[in-house]
Amino acid sequence: MSSEYVKWDRALLIGSALIVPVPPALFYTFRAAGLPVSASEDIVTLIVMGALGGPHVVATFLRSWFDGRFVREEKPWLLAAAGVIGTVMLATVLSVFFNYRIAGVAPLRAILTIFFFWASFHITQQTLYCIEMLDRRDGKQSNAQAWYRDWWKRSESWVVLVCLYPISLFRMSMADMSDPDGLRARSDAFATQMVRAWSGSDAFTEDYVFRIGRATPVIPSFLPMLLLSAAAGAVLIVSAALFIKKSLRERRDGALNATRAQFVLLTGLAGLLLPTIPNLDSAFQGFNAWHCTQYLYVAWLLNRQSYDRSDPQREWIRGVSAPGAQWKFYKTCVAMTAGAICCLFAGGYAIQYLSDGGYRVFGFEPHELPLGAGGKPEYRPGSILITYYLSGFGVLLVHYLYDTRWFAHALAHRGRFVVR
Repeated sequence: MSSEYVKWDRALLIGSALIVPVPPALFYTFRAAGLPVSASEDIVTLIVMGALGGPHVVATFLRSWFDGRFVREEKPWLLAAAGVIGTVMLATVLSVFFNYRIAGVAPLRAILTIFFFWASFHITQQTLYCIEMLDRRDGKQSNAQAWYRDWWKRSESWVVLVCLYPISLFRMSMADMSDPDGLRARSDAFATQMVRAWSGSDAFTEDYVFRIGRATPVIPSFLPMLLLSAAAGAVLIVSAALFIKKSLRERRDGALNATRAQFVLLTGLAGLLLPTIPNLDSAFQGFNAWHCTQYLYVAWLLNRQSYDRSDPQREWIRGVSAPGAQWKFYKTCVAMTAGAICCLFAGGYAIQYLSDGGYRVFGFEPHELPLGAGGKPEYRPGSILITYYLSGFGVLLVHYLYDTRWFAHALAHRGRFVVR
């Protein structure tokens, strides 16, 4: 089957990189049209979620919750999923509705910190799998066990592992950890002073603090973030130089896998540049859209492997895994995502109604925020975002949990993406 789909590798692993600038471009288009920041972010998120993000998560559960064998034989992983989802729901309720803090930090903010680092690891794992898959396509990878064991010796592994961190850690070093809401830049931070001097704007400097979901990650005060940023930059420069040198040598010798080389370089370039965009939510949605396109392609190929091996599958899952059923597979995932998005909107409007407007579907602008204790503006996420945290966010983390296990297994067993 591998040779049958070689022609799709370039289109869906390389060509789909054209999606990367679309979400941030949409965000700034919506802002130019007068939409608030929160509404612009949420609309971009919903577009990516509906077309790619949701379907790629659904693809995971076609191999787990919707698979009868998994339900029968993998009960510990079902319990683990319940624990993850329950923890996220509890953290959301305590953080949003009760303003609860643990050591001065909202539980949801702590989970968002875990989310960022886990998401970057998840993307790295998938990218390493795609590299290994392209090696096998090219006939140059004969010992997958050795590849998996020695991944850390390869320059391309380090390119995709650290590319997100030089700028991201630089922006994290700007955060004022004494601010419980994570909305303020630390004025004496070297990175803050650099951004202020470069931009000439206090407002831009405040906005340039690293935030995901309008929250700053929880960073222990003893971590030298600026030093870590410089170290990540140095590792990226060295690993990229080594990879380019190796690729040029392979090209000279007529042994270059061009698709693989382009894939690694595009990943490194996107990971380095996207965190420079001021609005990180839309910037990372660009990387997410590319990642999800890759994942849907890989997930369908792996479903085809299960189909070709006659692994136990429910009949309707076999129907979307059969030869020529790529679009049927994608449409099934989109349809299930559409149902989930309808539930998100229903939940968002229900929260807005039950709170008598205390929470709005797309949130408040900064000047509209209600005043809390001491007359300080109290940040409130949009009710559709709250609904997502109460439901979809936990499911997304379960997707990471399952794929962390499955990609590790697949890399160690020459692409067999199975739990056995």
